[in-house]
Amino acid sequence: MMILIADAGSTKTTWSLVDPADGSARTLRTTGLNPAVMAAEDIRATVDAELRPLIDGTDVTALYYYGAGIVTDSHRATIAGARTFAGIRHIKIESDMLGAARSLLGHEGGIAGILGTGSNSCLYDGARITANIPPLGYILGDEGSGASIGKRFAADLFKGLLPDEVKQLWDRRVGLTMADVIERVYRRPGANAFLASLMPTIREACAHEAVDRLVTEEFDRYFSRNIDRYGRPGAPLGFTGSVALHFSPQLRSVAAAHGYPEPAICADPMPGLIAFHTAAKKIH
Repeated sequence: MMILIADAGSTKTTWSLVDPADGSARTLRTTGLNPAVMAAEDIRATVDAELRPLIDGTDVTALYYYGAGIVTDSHRATIAGARTFAGIRHIKIESDMLGAARSLLGHEGGIAGILGTGSNSCLYDGARITANIPPLGYILGDEGSGASIGKRFAADLFKGLLPDEVKQLWDRRVGLTMADVIERVYRRPGANAFLASLMPTIREACAHEAVDRLVTEEFDRYFSRNIDRYGRPGAPLGFTGSVALHFSPQLRSVAAAHGYPEPAICADPMPGLIAFHTAAKKIH
């Protein structure tokens, strides 16, 4: 008997077939799933076509699915309605934010955050989310995210607010003109993903104090407008996502400045989710 755990994003989904007796796992990958932006029939077709052949013949007794775009009960029903999951007796469909919290903090309460293309956060009691400051997306919010940092970096670059060496790095690594960037941001879909794609260049540019300060200020805004709003200074803290991982020195510095202990940081929530669901304490 096996349990199936999913970490689903818009571009890819990671599945783990886990033996609850010893925690051993087999990793599977399929196309991304997001019921907020995908039609229900497309999601079900993807699950049935890509996942079903990989687990056919396996006795799966429980499914724990954590994914982007899980907001309403209809979103949960969309995922659970795939033919692949027929016969699984125990199915839980939850948000990627709860998945991050459980992965980072286990059964301990605290504050968890996601810092990737977008950003999010929550107050967590060891099993469930008890409060969530809405992230609002990269235009109205998403402070500290790849999209938000990328937006500010590109704006400062073309306004001449960054050193010449940074512009030279941009020309070597990115090579887009101001007109190119305006086209990508205002006239094409996926502006947030484009802005977040600048993060490798920004990471290299952090050797310059002006760019390092820009990233630090974005994390400070993220804490002031999100993490601090939970009113739990000193609470255990954890972050997942590529931005959290690759800019961990700046993130740890800002966390300390805001009075928090050193946060746990991981890029992949799956190991923590496996530990959570195979621990002696069970979630119902």
